[in-house]
Order: sequence, then structure tokens, then C-alpha cells
Amino acid sequence: MEQEKELCMVLERAKRKLEGDIKLAQESIMELENDKQQLEEKLKKKDFEISALSSKVEDGQLVSVQQIG
Repeated sequence: MEQEKELCMVLERAKRKLEGDIKLAQESIMELENDKQQLEEKLKKKDFEISALSSKVEDGQLVSVQQIG
């Protein structure tokens, strides 16, 4: 009987530790998902900026060719 009580206590402590570990892991996942979303937004912004700069470069090249021709 005493051994059974001790085993239950050990299992309960292990269960609480695992629940705490799960909670920490879930919080880490949420933080990583937020970081990922922010990085994806930055990437989209940079892609847009690159596209805009490429258009300006192409426009500049067209103007140069027209002026030469």
C-alpha cells in the first residue's frame, strides 16, 4: 500500500513536469510562429522594394536607349 502511494506521487510529479514542459513548448511554438509571420511580412516588403527598384532601373535604361537613338 505504501509503495503504491509513493508510485502515485512519483507519477503525479512526472505528469506535472510534462504538463509544464508542454506549456513551455507551446509558448515557444507560438513565439516562433509570430517570428515567422513577421519575417514573411518583411520579405514581402523587400520583394516589393526590389520590384520597384528593378522597374526604375528598366525605365532608366529605356530612357538612355531612347536618348542615344
